[in-house]
Amino acid sequence: MSLAITIELSDDDLKHFADAMKSAQQESKNLSPKEITDAASNLLQDGKDNKLPAFIAERLSKIDSMVAMVNDAGFGMDEEDKKRVLSCLTYFANPKDLKIGPVVGGDAPGAIWLTADLTYTDAGGKPQITRVVELLDGAKGWKIATASIATVKPPTSPATGEAPAMPAPTEPGPLARQLGAPKDLGDALAGADDEPGAGPEAFVVGWQHVADNGGYVNGLMLANQLAKRKVTTNPKVKPHEVRTAAWSYAVADLVVGTGDKAPRATGLAIAIPDAKDATKWVTVAASFNAL
Repeated sequence: MSLAITIELSDDDLKHFADAMKSAQQESKNLSPKEITDAASNLLQDGKDNKLPAFIAERLSKIDSMVAMVNDAGFGMDEEDKKRVLSCLTYFANPKDLKIGPVVGGDAPGAIWLTADLTYTDAGGKPQITRVVELLDGAKGWKIATASIATVKPPTSPATGEAPAMPAPTEPGPLARQLGAPKDLGDALAGADDEPGAGPEAFVVGWQHVADNGGYVNGLMLANQLAKRKVTTNPKVKPHEVRTAAWSYAVADLVVGTGDKAPRATGLAIAIPDAKDATKWVTVAASFNAL
């Protein structure tokens, strides 16, 4: 089975990342190797202090390896390779450029789902927020099964961006239908039949930055708000929905409101089998991104 990744980056997003890397390369020329590696080590320590999930901490630990590559003569790196590593470390260590917000998510046998908002400053000095949502597949060594990366912004009429091409369109399944009927999504959200704090951690995130967006109650509130905005699936675009024994996800093109000039959005929903009844599924994550 092929894996699909949905990434939504505007031209401004792409320009930001390109400018950021160029800026990092330039900035590394003005800093000593020790200043760069110390700053990167501080970023790694911040991640440990924030008690990130183990699978996120494991990824951040690669920064430690990069620091060692620069500082440890035993690696035998030549000066050109060392400059490349220092340029990368400068980007990750720049505190005004990239900060990772709280990581919200949960896990179940064979599946991990998570979300975090990344804040940074664009080339024009304007604060920006990019949201990352991921589903990790345990059967594939915790590789990404699907992901969404999108700028957090309100929907506009008409939409200012185009939806990415839908990978391998399918007929609508239960998750795609939930994206087009947020009230049904709220009814299917994990935690509805559990006491507070029980069951898998669910989240629903929309086109606004919310400091606390985890849990059934917050997810239900946002689902109801989206229902009031009359979010529906775009009948002109087929969704993409995949189901395995451990997880399922759906990606759909959405319309916010009514009329020819109604704002557009994309949605990603993730579900897992119900631990109490394997014949049923519960929705554990949903993300709505304005175009």
